[in-house]
Amino acid sequence: LYTQARFLAEKARNYYGFEETPLLLPNPVPVPADPGVKSPRPTVCFLARWDPQKRVELFLELARKHPEVRFIAMGRSHDEARDRELREMYRGVPNLQLTGFVTEEEKSRILGMSWALVNTSIREALPVSFLEALAHGTPIISGENPDGLTSDYGYVVEDGDYSAALNRLLADDERQDKGRRGRRHVMEFHEAGRVVDRHVEIYESSEV
Repeated sequence: LYTQARFLAEKARNYYGFEETPLLLPNPVPVPADPGVKSPRPTVCFLARWDPQKRVELFLELARKHPEVRFIAMGRSHDEARDRELREMYRGVPNLQLTGFVTEEEKSRILGMSWALVNTSIREALPVSFLEALAHGTPIISGENPDGLTSDYGYVVEDGDYSAALNRLLADDERQDKGRRGRRHVMEFHEAGRVVDRHVEIYESSEV
């Protein structure tokens, strides 16, 4: 038995009554050779589907509160009517870019230039978007802290105050160091080639 995050192992054992605690088998992500260059203007991005549990509205409202920061919202809603409503509601915010779905190349460019990935979801396991952001040296702002990734390589949102967490990022001279350390973590534990090799090793062993 395996799980994608350490904190899920004991939870899964207790929930399903496993005799043994599942081992860790991380999600793989590609790590770009060039993580990109951070924008000279403070820039943060959102990367998720615009469905209710992701609470994209919190990110969109942040743009109104922080006109000095550029906000880039990638993705769209499965509900076409809701998607149109949100785009109509926020299309006039001058520092907010609503991209819709993007190519892998464009996603990489945006993650590379961003100062932080903002995650507003009501709950998460260990999102691949966290790993993709860190692979580009981009810290995380989130109310979720799976395996300590947000506290180690970003800014944990306290009491739902995303604006305060963003202000901490903007005032922190160590923000780029957080991103660099996060990139090293992803290279060590989540780099696609390494994780795929581990999958193959398990499949070919007597463990399965």
